[in-house]
Amino acid sequence: SVVHAVSGGAKRQESLLLGLATADAEVVFDQSLRWAELTMSDAAVRQAFLSFPVRNLQPVEGVPDDFPVRFVQGKEAAWLLVGNASRMAAQVDLSLAAAATGVDVVTEQTLSTVDNQLEIELMPWSLRVIRLAGSGTDMRPLSGIVHFEEDAVRSIEESVADLRQRQAVLETPPQIPVLDNPGFDLPSLGGGVTGWEVVEAAGGLLELIDAPSPAVGDGEKNQAIRMTSVGDLATVRSNPFQPPQTGRLSVAVWLRLPPSVPQPPLRIAVEGVQGSEQYYRFAPVGAAAGGRPLQEGWNRFVLQVTDLPSDPNESLRLRFDMLGPGVVEIDEIEVYGLVFNQEQQNQLHVLLNEMESELADGSTAKVLSRLEGYWPRFLQAAVSDEQAERVAKRIARREERRVKAEEEATEDEGFFDRARSWWR
Repeated sequence: SVVHAVSGGAKRQESLLLGLATADAEVVFDQSLRWAELTMSDAAVRQAFLSFPVRNLQPVEGVPDDFPVRFVQGKEAAWLLVGNASRMAAQVDLSLAAAATGVDVVTEQTLSTVDNQLEIELMPWSLRVIRLAGSGTDMRPLSGIVHFEEDAVRSIEESVADLRQRQAVLETPPQIPVLDNPGFDLPSLGGGVTGWEVVEAAGGLLELIDAPSPAVGDGEKNQAIRMTSVGDLATVRSNPFQPPQTGRLSVAVWLRLPPSVPQPPLRIAVEGVQGSEQYYRFAPVGAAAGGRPLQEGWNRFVLQVTDLPSDPNESLRLRFDMLGPGVVEIDEIEVYGLVFNQEQQNQLHVLLNEMESELADGSTAKVLSRLEGYWPRFLQAAVSDEQAERVAKRIARREERRVKAEEEATEDEGFFDRARSWWR
């Protein structure tokens, strides 16, 4: 048997309302109607859409796209199509060219203008068609504005503040502990390096060595690994691990050359399975084509991947591929799931700044629409509440230290001012 899953409740209207918010559609094809069990509310929305005459549709100024308002002037009456393609109830206030009385064509509710203002209540993902009758021939809406209840506005403001907290996590992203032995500090088992394996033992060698720490220097005991290739290909790879839910992966690793050794043809890579095909992404290093040269001192190299396989049942591995004879020393591998380049960080900063500015200006409907965009949805899915709270506490502590330092500096200045006055 074949099972078809379709949305229910208010969400059932989402595709229709988003379509109307995008274009003036005369006909809407909804394949899911073959399997959906329509409620009275579902039928009412479709009845409203069918009752609206499709000719010379006129948009209304000042209304956000997520609240489509269309007007048609007939010989004996005029019609208004008013929709809410958002997840929150709202009220649309329309300023008409003349006084009029409106009737909801589905519910038969009467709506009257006050000072040529028509107030229309809209539930989430709802559509209403209003038939207007009045003494004047011109009843077109001149402008419109969307209002929300105070609780809804507060909820939207809290959502934007929450996004700002989650965005702060991206500035100092946490490592993800997917490698069994990222710093090569665990004791050796069976002569190998714990958590790592040489794929073809005849082609390469992996050994633990004593080396200065890349972060601390010579003053602390530290272990690294030395990878040696004696043939056309040597591969060292990590333990398998689950792909991050973020769909991206960043690997930072410290590399260096032993003294008087030529540049090796090296790749830092991640492997997996995508569908039925092998998945492989890499960053070239040293003598590999396009590679950044290695030095005899420790230098950090980064591999960034933004298109990880989406199947959570398939695992990934980090690997180092030497495409010919060579030697390299490796230490302190860090793996991240939330590293973004500066351009992407700037885009996110601009978006949040605009949303906060729009809230201050009262453009709540526009902010609500932005909350359904890519970046807000990504941050909600990729940054955990725990990560956001941890960073928020760290920022709060930093702010407390800053305020305390300023207060102490002010006290010191006051003391010296008083001391100087004693000698006058």
